[in-house]
Amino acid sequence: MRIAVVGFGRMGQKVKKVVEESEANEVAVILDPDKDYPWEDDSLKGVDCAICFTTPEAGYETTCRILRAGVNARGGHH
Repeated sequence: MRIAVVGFGRMGQKVKKVVEESEANEVAVILDPDKDYPWEDDSLKGVDCAICFTTPEAGYETTCRILRAGVNARGGHH
């Protein structure tokens, strides 16, 4: 499974580590504009699932953006 990690704070970094340890999954993209991982028009192309750890303020719009791209979203807030 190709996974997008959205929000690259403490939890996003842990998710990346766990995904990289898996043989069946890979981190396709990291998205966090506050940490120099910007969103591009095709950022989610080929992604199967997005795991989100955004702020509560950004969560709704981020989730809508992911779903508009046709990607399954799982998430939490930090």
